[in-house]
Amino acid sequence: MRLPGTLNLKYDPPRQARLDHLADEAELQYYASEFDELLPPEPVETTTGPFVAPERIRDGDRNETLYKLARSLKTKGLHNAIHNSGDSRDVVQLAERRVTV
Repeated sequence: MRLPGTLNLKYDPPRQARLDHLADEAELQYYASEFDELLPPEPVETTTGPFVAPERIRDGDRNETLYKLARSLKTKGLHNAIHNSGDSRDVVQLAERRVTV
């Protein structure tokens, strides 16, 4: 949607955007309950306990597994120890390397 009076540069020559229809106020009123049937179901939490990293990360599961591991470390309060340990150059070097298992 473009603001009326601005140029639509997709055309050659560019055309001026204009307002074709202005809805009545009654057409623009919605109630939150009208959207309930359009929303996806609420997610179900399936926490079964603390995260335990697998001995081997399967192909295609690397990002999700590393994310869960990082979240578990943050939950345990270990993220500060990791960020504050060592030289910041080590962190950059680790970030540039690909994780392999």
